[in-house]
Parts: sequence; structure tokens; C-alpha cells
Amino acid sequence: MNVEGSSVQEILFVRDQDPYYALWEGDIKGPKATQKEYAIDKVLSTTKFKSFLSSLQGINNINHFPFFDDVRDHPRNENDCFHFLLLLKAYL
Repeated sequence: MNVEGSSVQEILFVRDQDPYYALWEGDIKGPKATQKEYAIDKVLSTTKFKSFLSSLQGINNINHFPFFDDVRDHPRNENDCFHFLLLLKAYL
């Protein structure tokens, strides 16, 4: 798959660094540091997930783990796991 000009086998979406959340949850590495540390083909910001799904038009095979219903909606964050699951389920 070609993502942002690179041919990749795997994509990981992570939150951007945010000092507010870091106070409560600890250091958040962000996409660049995560890609460097874990050697994943492509790491993107969670803010790009919705547009990424739009770019998948025409792809017939998407591999994923089973969906779990143990994530809560974070009302002030449209880029949380809850919203990702809604978007992905709607796409599939």
C-alpha cells in the first residue's frame, strides 16, 4: 500500500504530543518518535485516520483484530479509540 509517498505493509495511528494529556497519562511520543523507536513502516497522527479511511476506496482486503467494546467515548476528543471504531465499522 502506498501512504504519503511510501510503500508500507503496516500503519500505526498514535496521538500527537500533548502537554495536557502528558500530565495525566505520562509522556506521549507522537508519530515521529514512535516510528523511530519501534521501526514501524508508517506512523501517522490519529487526526489523519478519517482521511486515511477515505483513501482506502477500492481496497478489498483489510486485516484487523476483532473489535472489542471496552473503549469509552472521550467527549472532547474525536480522535479517540471510540471514534476510530465507529469510523472503521462504518467503512467495513
